[in-house]
Amino acid sequence: MVAICFVNQKGGVGKTASVINVGAALAKLGNRVLLIDLDPQESLTYWLGITSPPKTVCDVLEDGAAIQDSIFQHRGGFDVLASNEMLAALTPDINSLKQALAGQPYDYVLLDCSPTLGMLTLAALTAANWVIIPLCPDLLSIKGMSQLLGTIQTVREKTNPSLILKGIIATRYCARKRMHREVLEQLGMFFEDTEIFTVRENISIAESPVQGVSVLDYKPKCTGAKEYLTIARRLTDG
Repeated sequence: MVAICFVNQKGGVGKTASVINVGAALAKLGNRVLLIDLDPQESLTYWLGITSPPKTVCDVLEDGAAIQDSIFQHRGGFDVLASNEMLAALTPDINSLKQALAGQPYDYVLLDCSPTLGMLTLAALTAANWVIIPLCPDLLSIKGMSQLLGTIQTVREKTNPSLILKGIIATRYCARKRMHREVLEQLGMFFEDTEIFTVRENISIAESPVQGVSVLDYKPKCTGAKEYLTIARRLTDG
């Protein structure tokens, strides 16, 4: 099992969209996939049309409920562990998520983190094998990277020495915009050993939550679906 933590302390960067669409793509490639919503704003849960889950990630982290008794089986071919607003009041043990995931029957577990670097995010980074950073290709995103990279390094030193920065996804990318091209160039220079993916601005991605599905199920032939499928293929290549 590979646990992938999607994290950025800046909101509105396409983090939840990336978790859902990469997860859906991995499932379509024949993998067993679990998505976990670790954000009290419940964006992933809401996107996928899960309104009244019998149990949520709070039950798992606070009460020790088994993940397999708490999941929602989505019609997109993957499982979901939903969130709720009470997650904001939860301060989990840093190893609690790692322990809950031990022995789970999935090929990939994708963790959708809150845009704050609190204990939930630290628990996710401790449980993860890989980190993926979704960001918008602008100067503010570059500026905010230093704190996040510092947190990742701290987690490596304290709780998870094998944590790998697996990739960066530049969302809403537009090659016609000079700033986007320059930011991508800077990222390439700074992260020489990290793969940088791009997902272009695509209205179908924004529309797919209305249907409660990924863009791969909403408009499988659109640019966004193809680009997320490419990312999933690259991840499964190692």
